[in-house]
Amino acid sequence: GRRIFTVRSSSSAGAASAGAAAEGAAAGAFTFTLSQSGEVLQTKQNTAGGSISFDLLEYTEAGEYTYTIAEIPGSDATINYDANTYTATVTVSDNGRGVLTADVAYQTTDGKPPVFQNTTKPGNLTISKTTEGTTDAAVHQQFTIEVRFTDAMGQPWSGSVKLFDQPTYITDGLYTGKLGNGGALSFTGIPAGVHYTVSEPDLLPGWTMDKEK
Repeated sequence: GRRIFTVRSSSSAGAASAGAAAEGAAAGAFTFTLSQSGEVLQTKQNTAGGSISFDLLEYTEAGEYTYTIAEIPGSDATINYDANTYTATVTVSDNGRGVLTADVAYQTTDGKPPVFQNTTKPGNLTISKTTEGTTDAAVHQQFTIEVRFTDAMGQPWSGSVKLFDQPTYITDGLYTGKLGNGGALSFTGIPAGVHYTVSEPDLLPGWTMDKEK
């Protein structure tokens, strides 16, 4: 899933400010910096409403002032933090009567305020099977394993994942496979927000399950 942050700007006489918005983010979830010439001037976190604003920048003389806006990577291992940095240029003009005005421009492809995009890393699932039995038949016995995938609403999810690094399509939320003693199934690339449960639907006669997860 994506978390999107839109950098906004405003200007007033002799001053300018920049900020960002983190849609749907909890308070303090993400952090941005405003820097000039490699020096961090301000560090701000988003509010509960998802907005973030840097303190007003004041100027005493006309000229161009260049800043960079970036996100500080957080510690959540499930998120890919946006590593992009964006340039904001404040142009301060003197109307000739000692009144300064400030305008902010962003170096983006469309000239609009930049957008930071964080993405949630896909999940992985490894299922392993261990049995205890002394006969040759028991050692080689195969068991049916079901993995049910559901979306955030609890409905069956269909989509692509990887099974042992090979693309596999899940239909109607169900994958069925076989595992024996020492066997394993390894899923990768499970999209963010997809949930799963693992079960053995038909326990074979003469076998007991030590632990059900």
